Amino acid sequence: MGSITSTSHQYSKNKTDENSTLSTYRVLIAGIEKTGKTSFIYKYKLNEIRVPIPSIGFHVETLHPVKGVALCVCDLNGDKTVRPLWKDYFNDIDGIFYVVDSSDNERLNEAVEC
Repeated sequence: MGSITSTSHQYSKNKTDENSTLSTYRVLIAGIEKTGKTSFIYKYKLNEIRVPIPSIGFHVETLHPVKGVALCVCDLNGDKTVRPLWKDYFNDIDGIFYVVDSSDNERLNEAVEC
């Protein structure tokens, strides 16, 4: 997780809050449904594995991977009916995490096509 985060930080636009030294970056986390997107966020934020319920729409969490950096992560629903709406979330973002469940061979092609 650390190398992914530091790579996104290194290449992202810097949005520093005027009143602090906190740099905030807007990041999307996308992928087909049931790949572990929400589980990744909860593991990183709370350091625990939760049994997630399927996401409805999207939800937003703020992660603090290193001192002085905040990632505002938008977890996009990966359902087939919602995927056409993903393009509406790509404006003014600094990075994308695309999650693939590499152990799900039956849906790997679907993840690639998405």
